[in-house]
Amino acid sequence: MWNSFGRSLGFAAVAAVGWWLVHPLAAACFGTAQAARLYLAFVVPLYVLGIGSDRSRALRASLALALGAAVISFLPLRFGATCVALATGLGVVRSGWLHQARPFRAWLLEVTLLGTGIGLGNFLLQAPAATLAYGIWGFFLVQSAFFLVGGVAPRRPEPTRDAFEQARTRLDALLS
Repeated sequence: MWNSFGRSLGFAAVAAVGWWLVHPLAAACFGTAQAARLYLAFVVPLYVLGIGSDRSRALRASLALALGAAVISFLPLRFGATCVALATGLGVVRSGWLHQARPFRAWLLEVTLLGTGIGLGNFLLQAPAATLAYGIWGFFLVQSAFFLVGGVAPRRPEPTRDAFEQARTRLDALLS
C-alpha cells in the first residue's frame, strides 16, 4: 500500500489532511486534546497496516499497535509523552515485527527516524498559525525515509507446513 518512499509521502499528506477533516467533529465530542490523542492512536496503526509486505503480518502488527495506542491515548499523559509512546510503538513494530535488519542498525535507524520525526513535528507545531496537521505531516514525512535506507528487508514469511506433515506430527504425538 504505502510501503515505498513515494507512497509513504502520500500517506503523510493524507494523514495531515485527515486531521483537518476530523478535527471539528472530534473536538466537539472529546475536546481538542483528547481528539488529537485519539486521531494519532488511529493513524499510527493505520500507517503500520500499509507498510508491511506480508499483509497478514501487517494486520496482526497493526491490531497489536492499535490496542496499545488505544490504552496510551486514555492514559493521563502529557501530549508530548503520548506522541513519544506512540512513536516508540511504531518503531518496535516496524523494525521488530515487519522488517529485519541487524539489531544495532535497526535500533539506530529507528531512534534517528523517530527522534527526527518527533523533532520536526514539534517544530512545525511551534510555528505561527500551525495546527497538529503540520506536525503529523512532518512526522510521517521523516518516516518515509525508512524506505530509502539500505540494509532493511521485509521479514520472511513464516514457513507453512503441508497437511500431510501436520497429520504426521499429530499422529506421532498420539503414539508417544
